[in-house]
Amino acid sequence: MVKICIDPGHGGADPGAIGPTGLKEKDVNMAVGLKLAELLKPIAEVKLTRTKDIAVSLKDRAAIANSFGCDYFISVHTNSFTDRKVGGVETWAYAPGGNGEKLAKAVQAELVKATGFANRGVKFNSKFAVLRDTKAPAIITENGFISNPDEEKLLKTDAFREKIAKAIAQGVAKQLGKKLPEPKPAQAPAGKLYKVQVGAYKERKNAEAMLAKLKNAGFDGFIKQE
Repeated sequence: MVKICIDPGHGGADPGAIGPTGLKEKDVNMAVGLKLAELLKPIAEVKLTRTKDIAVSLKDRAAIANSFGCDYFISVHTNSFTDRKVGGVETWAYAPGGNGEKLAKAVQAELVKATGFANRGVKFNSKFAVLRDTKAPAIITENGFISNPDEEKLLKTDAFREKIAKAIAQGVAKQLGKKLPEPKPAQAPAGKLYKVQVGAYKERKNAEAMLAKLKNAGFDGFIKQE
């Protein structure tokens, strides 16, 4: 089975970038990284460089990936800039050509589609330590700007973090020529409930669209067919 190393950026005493309301990049990266690992486990052997809020040096991150013998390395980050109007998603690879660029393009396309953020494209930098020092094809995902108030608001929610993780996982699956398992339909929890119905739809796709909006807004829900 293909091996993938997931690297949630920053951690411990290094919070990474901090948003206008205090959201820390390290926390967003950790949440996305853990969910990404969960999504990829059916199609790959997965290892994370950290699974909790601890500091891991750039050298050690590359060493973990190389010791694992991974086939791909994905470093999860969130962007920041002094101008709070700047936003969007971008994906970095070591250099043009090869599987690193191919993976970056596949993931970038899915991130743009899933988030609706501006497409800042695939970029290259041979000086980034985790791209330079990992032996496997490696990418860095910048999943929105935590410095942008509108994007920070979304990055705070579990639903949006899951959306990012699913987008990255879908890009990885396409690169590997595999399909992610279809999620099981949400089931109504057992026991006495007080129900609030948002809408009723003749077509399931419309119901799924509304459920996605609810989850994106931070509300849980499920679809029940009658």
